Amino acid sequence: MFGNVSTLVGETDKDTTEEQIIAFNKEYEAFNKKIMYGADVITVFNKAMDNNKTYNATPSNDNKEYYIDVVIHFRTDFGTRIERYTRREATASNRNRYEKNITKEDIVFRANNSYTLQRDREKIKSLLIDALSWYDEDEDITYNNQESSVTEGYSPGCQTYTVTYYPAAEFKRTMFYCSNVEYSPTSGRVIRMEFTQKV
Repeated sequence: MFGNVSTLVGETDKDTTEEQIIAFNKEYEAFNKKIMYGADVITVFNKAMDNNKTYNATPSNDNKEYYIDVVIHFRTDFGTRIERYTRREATASNRNRYEKNITKEDIVFRANNSYTLQRDREKIKSLLIDALSWYDEDEDITYNNQESSVTEGYSPGCQTYTVTYYPAAEFKRTMFYCSNVEYSPTSGRVIRMEFTQKV
């Protein structure tokens, strides 16, 4: 009888562990999709960082079995882009009142490069994740050094306006797909997810 009880308890513990792993994996497998936005990728990064912090896991310490890495494969350059437009007289053939005459770009994520949570955590966190906490779409455009709403299109009477595109905002709206999911051969837990930019 005691032997049967011990066996039953052992099987129950095993089932509970398997159920926990399945439930854990489902949270990440929900992002194993053909189409998603950068905002979804940021969600996975946050989940992975929280997981690694909870388990105090790194790729090399005693808890490495619980470490999750996330990889982004960029196909185009990402950076802060500043464009300056100057007002001009509209003609019958051209109703565009403004002409782009200055473009400045500071690229922070290079095309055809991969960035990982393991190697590039601080860069991704500061330029993509943290940046979205203070980013406001209404701050994209300035007219003659005075802020104005993006939805206005242009401010009456202004001679110039500047549009600033932030990498976090651009990334959030960019489309990606999940290109790879890896599982631990011993625990069966998700340990790596890769996302590739759609072009």
